Amino acid sequence: MSKFTAAKLVEFYQKVADGGVMEFLISSGEEYLAHPKGPTFADNTEHWRIKPAKKKKKIIDLEPLIASGIDCEFSNFVDNDEEIGPLLCLDDRDDFKYEGRVLYFQKCRPRMNYKMCHDGSKPIEGFVATVYFASGGSEYAISTSDPTVYWRDVKAIEYLEVEDGYAYPWEQAE
Repeated sequence: MSKFTAAKLVEFYQKVADGGVMEFLISSGEEYLAHPKGPTFADNTEHWRIKPAKKKKKIIDLEPLIASGIDCEFSNFVDNDEEIGPLLCLDDRDDFKYEGRVLYFQKCRPRMNYKMCHDGSKPIEGFVATVYFASGGSEYAISTSDPTVYWRDVKAIEYLEVEDGYAYPWEQAE
């Protein structure tokens, strides 16, 4: 039976400060429950654990798509109908207005798996994309949030997927 030392308590409470949840082993010996009070020097270390906090994802800012000319995919939660075209605006409720028809959609993203011209500016952060250079040569998948890429040389881009650690605005409540 191992008791908490000062160093172990500091480490334990630091994990709590980082967003972890304190859990205590209940009498059955197999199930842990969240506990509002933490351990002390007298407690057995085997009776306590930290349930890791879920990492908060960065929300992808889709505002740069407005009037950018980039093809977007629009859809709603209720049906699988999808429209493609440029983004006109975001309304007060964060719905996306599609330019092709005067409709509002709850989801919008750059058109995926579709090669499109790129003007050399930094693209929307939070995606993995294949980039194509004017000089030809190699093409490769990179993170659009990579600060080392020299975007002025990129002439075409193909968005592939959302990068780890990022989420769409409508996923932030999940």
